[in-house]
Amino acid sequence: MVVYGIDFGTCYSCIALAKENGDIDILPTRQNNRSLPSVVEFRLRKNGTPRVGTTAKNAISPLSRNVAAFLKTEMDHDLSLREYEVLPGQLRRISPIEFAACVYKELYGYANTQQKNEGNETSRQAVITVPAACSELQREKTKLAAEKAGLQVLKVINEPTAAAISYNTGIGETVMVFDLGGGTHDVSIVQRTSDTDYQVLASEGDPQLGGKQWDERLVQIAWQTAGIPFTSETPSHPRLIEFEKHKINLCSGDDITVTFVDDTGIQHQVDIDRETFEQFTEDLVEKAVNVAREAVRKARGNNSSLHIDRICLAGGSCRMKAIEQALMQAFPQTPVRLTNPDNAIAIGAARYALSLVQEGNRYDLRVAERGHAYGLKTIRTDGQYVIENFIRLNDPLEMASRVIRNYMPATSDQWGLTIYENTDTRDAFPFRNQSSFFRANLSFERQLTVGSPLDLSFQRDTNGIVHITISAGGRQYDFDFATTAGSVSDATLQQVDELMQLMQSEYKYFEG
Repeated sequence: MVVYGIDFGTCYSCIALAKENGDIDILPTRQNNRSLPSVVEFRLRKNGTPRVGTTAKNAISPLSRNVAAFLKTEMDHDLSLREYEVLPGQLRRISPIEFAACVYKELYGYANTQQKNEGNETSRQAVITVPAACSELQREKTKLAAEKAGLQVLKVINEPTAAAISYNTGIGETVMVFDLGGGTHDVSIVQRTSDTDYQVLASEGDPQLGGKQWDERLVQIAWQTAGIPFTSETPSHPRLIEFEKHKINLCSGDDITVTFVDDTGIQHQVDIDRETFEQFTEDLVEKAVNVAREAVRKARGNNSSLHIDRICLAGGSCRMKAIEQALMQAFPQTPVRLTNPDNAIAIGAARYALSLVQEGNRYDLRVAERGHAYGLKTIRTDGQYVIENFIRLNDPLEMASRVIRNYMPATSDQWGLTIYENTDTRDAFPFRNQSSFFRANLSFERQLTVGSPLDLSFQRDTNGIVHITISAGGRQYDFDFATTAGSVSDATLQQVDELMQLMQSEYKYFEG
């Protein structure tokens, strides 16, 4: 019996194999690396398949129009924000689900092929991970992409939780998992209360902060050092991938020489030292550490004496020395551990996957891993519009809120309700412009009237996906928040299926 743990990352992805005896192996990619660049070249080859990983990354140039990267951060959109040349002269917007499915297919398909070639057991079962701060819609679409790639998803867990498992948190220990990846930043406070119980006390995150932002600053430094006018349009994704290499070199040394070609085709060569880079990115480091401070504040709540035993670093961006130094300064009494940050999440996911298929689960994540609340838009007797949260921020996973109450519709002819995903810590807060919130509009067959009694049940399942049951006007309505808030179009799903069928030929033993 073998199972997989997969970390689909903004910049790099990784797959780990868990064996029945408990051994965990990081499986090599097609280029014999321990991680796969999350890059897809969509200009289809003669047999119709895209290139994924290092080959696609090497095809990037400042003028690339057919290479997609960083699309994990666009998972809440139906289509990508830019067009890609899928065939010569043929441009179209790629669905982030297509992109993610290609990465999953390459990781899993190649892994199964190699395992079969070596006479080893293969599998379709996997635990996949998502950022703790990702939305309901992003979580559901990531799971859908993995399933379209042919995986049987055992569970979706948060990346920091997987990292806590990989770090072998001791019984009775409380750790901070500081996960700074290429595109997102999450911090979770995780407590292991017994051999079978990991409790997530609190999670906090910034979905717009990651190594990509440091890459953008390095581009800006290079442009300014060379005396070139810098605009916000300069750091396109080919530039960022090019400068990511320079950042890695800068992190392992004190200075680097960067040779690059600007947008007019002129070549420049500049020297950049690490001190300048760290000064230029101090605010980013401070933002990352502030996320950690907020996670600790939430975890302590009324228990101000809660002790954090150690800080476990995950995500390749944690290799920047300034990150470790800032954490040591902010939390001087807490030791910081950096052990295999690039693969920690996949290892933890694989270890957890094994526990799900063996008799007697070793890990029972009893509490919510989510950093979101879910509320109902309503109107109070004083005429004020508010959002009332029925699942609160960091509520326990098994906690469902069932409420029977007199509901006052916003209008006299209301035929539904709107549920909002938010990050507010209050039970109720004023409704203003909540356009940035994901929301699900729930429609009824009968019109609501003023004072209509509603029976509401909000339930979050073990994958963190919210299900809603509402009894109104003598009828019961069942909704899934993510699919109601942003269902994927049939056309997109068909494109994903066609692309997966084309890629299938690459992996002779894909089915396992």
